[in-house]
Amino acid sequence: MHLRTYFGLSCLVLALCSAAIPAQQAAPPSPPAPGRMVLDVVVTPKSGAPVSDLRQQDFTILDNKAPQTITSFAALGGPQAPIEVVVLVDTVNADLTTVTFERAQIDKFFKADGGHLAYPTSLAIVEDAGLRMGDSPSKDGNLLSAALAQSDLGLRSIHKDTGVTNDADRVHLSLVAAQKLVVKEASRPGRKIVLWVSPGWPLLSTPNLNYDDKQTQQLFRQTVVMSTLLRRAGVTLYSVNPVGASEGAHQLDYEQFLKGASKPIQAVPGYLALQVMAVQSGGLALTGNNDIAEQLGRCMADFTAYYELSFDPPPGDRRDDYHTLQVKVSQSGLTARTRTGYYSQP
Repeated sequence: MHLRTYFGLSCLVLALCSAAIPAQQAAPPSPPAPGRMVLDVVVTPKSGAPVSDLRQQDFTILDNKAPQTITSFAALGGPQAPIEVVVLVDTVNADLTTVTFERAQIDKFFKADGGHLAYPTSLAIVEDAGLRMGDSPSKDGNLLSAALAQSDLGLRSIHKDTGVTNDADRVHLSLVAAQKLVVKEASRPGRKIVLWVSPGWPLLSTPNLNYDDKQTQQLFRQTVVMSTLLRRAGVTLYSVNPVGASEGAHQLDYEQFLKGASKPIQAVPGYLALQVMAVQSGGLALTGNNDIAEQLGRCMADFTAYYELSFDPPPGDRRDDYHTLQVKVSQSGLTARTRTGYYSQP
């Protein structure tokens, strides 16, 4: 995934993205309580499984570095946790060889433990025609394996082309699919986990490109909409890169966008990258290992033990005011991972 340094490509992406995420057509669902912020928190040591024996007093929530009062607390995890999982195969951003490999590895994941899945799981596919997904999640991995075997995961026609139009088209298709998936999952109760198997779409930007006011406002608004959709729908996104270490030095280019855009002047297309949205939602961006079945299992390990905390955030002073979020644990040697920020409204 290479960064593009020329302005024409970025302008083209701006035009495509404006059609991909129109805020007025994808209004986020209402939060669980008026204004209340709900955080799913995974606590881990430097190595090993998530920690399961913490209490409310072990946690501190920081909103823009200011401590907040925890209004509710629950220790969750295991098969009884209110979780639904979506395993998504991305045929838009991977070549035929990679997609074929993805199919075999995901099939291996579905068939593990005799096909007994811990949580209701759906199979989704992103392709030329958009998002394709079953309506009935199942814990029967063998049933999902059969559905995967019957799915047409052929090579997209767009891979026959190269250059600006090809990259911009892939970004457009990917963002449209991401929005539709999150909106669809918002109607389901509980926590939703999306395991997106993909190298990610082109970043198409570097932080030092110059945009006019209209372009930055547009990009910033789309970043706000996707962040808010993920948060209010209760979706945690995981990016699993099937390419592995062979992708080279550019596989970590997304890291420069992780802090989030706090104002329109900072907005560039990289803030809408798959890996960025995954980390900001409290999930993981896994790369450097093409054992997809193992990486999916690593994602699932997060749900053996996690915590649901809530707080009432301070009222926003202005529209789309960005707040950084951090959860700290009193016990030394432990790290808490959760959503990294949100955009408040007055």
